[in-house]
Amino acid sequence: RLRGATVLVTGGTGCIGSTLIRQLAARSSGRLVSVSRGIANSRPRHAGAEYLYADIRDHGAMDRLMREIRPDIVFHVAAQRDPGLAEVEVHRTVSTNVLGTRSLLSAAADAGVRQVVCASTGKALRPFSPDMYTASKRAAEWVASDVAAASDMLISSGRFTHVLDNSIIYQRLLGWAAGAEEGAIRLHSTEISFYVQSALESAQLLLLACLGGRRGEFRIHAITDLGWPVSLLDLSLAVL
Repeated sequence: RLRGATVLVTGGTGCIGSTLIRQLAARSSGRLVSVSRGIANSRPRHAGAEYLYADIRDHGAMDRLMREIRPDIVFHVAAQRDPGLAEVEVHRTVSTNVLGTRSLLSAAADAGVRQVVCASTGKALRPFSPDMYTASKRAAEWVASDVAAASDMLISSGRFTHVLDNSIIYQRLLGWAAGAEEGAIRLHSTEISFYVQSALESAQLLLLACLGGRRGEFRIHAITDLGWPVSLLDLSLAVL
């Protein structure tokens, strides 16, 4: 399905997006384009990909990009993904995760894109949630479901759990380890354990969601067996 296809990845400079681009390139996709706001610059760029800059909330920009690039498949990974920040920056979270998704799907449908794969979160398993991040991603799934039912586009989704490479606690641990002369690694508890997946597993889940799309319905994919949970203490020792 990917061989020779023109593929557009939103959020392609982020952790999961950059990993996905490498996976796509390894599967002989044709033209490979990343679109992002250009915030994440720490990830390596792939030599075979094009990097463009646009905000998914700008419907005019999305419309122009879709008509100029004419992608066969779109992987929509761009999002405001920080749950703590979501409680403070409510407007940015809703406008990015919900309205940005609606803008992208609308532009893709108008341009005749045949398939869109969206990144979501396992937290959206809850029908309702008081958490802004979870609610915004759940609402984005509702938007995608409506578009899937009303258009000829294949639309599917992959729900991630705690993506370790992209997690806030992992970044904090790296920062604390770099400043080890301060002598303190601050953990909530040594008894905390959580299920995790890697950025590579997340990217491959999106590829499977691409294969699992069915016309007229919004299919959601997740990893059903994540193995044993990871101890926060073990993770901290591993980072050190």
